[in-house]
Amino acid sequence: MNNFTVLRWAVNAHDQGRIKQLPGISEHVFDRDWRTLEEGETITHPFLVDPSTDEPIPVIVDSLVQNTARPHELVVVVARAQ
Repeated sequence: MNNFTVLRWAVNAHDQGRIKQLPGISEHVFDRDWRTLEEGETITHPFLVDPSTDEPIPVIVDSLVQNTARPHELVVVVARAQ
């Protein structure tokens, strides 16, 4: 994971409707704090919330995907932690 300058978040298709991204904050400048993300890791962020309560929820990093259309972007796909 090198040469990425932008980090984007996406919800796994199986969890659409179970995880809500708060608008306007799903893109971040890629800094050193994000470089340690690993697939399978459970994380909690204030912009990934339960759709019924808008409260942050734990999510699992399902996959890390390089955006082929924009090689400077890394997409973090998350799934709802059980």
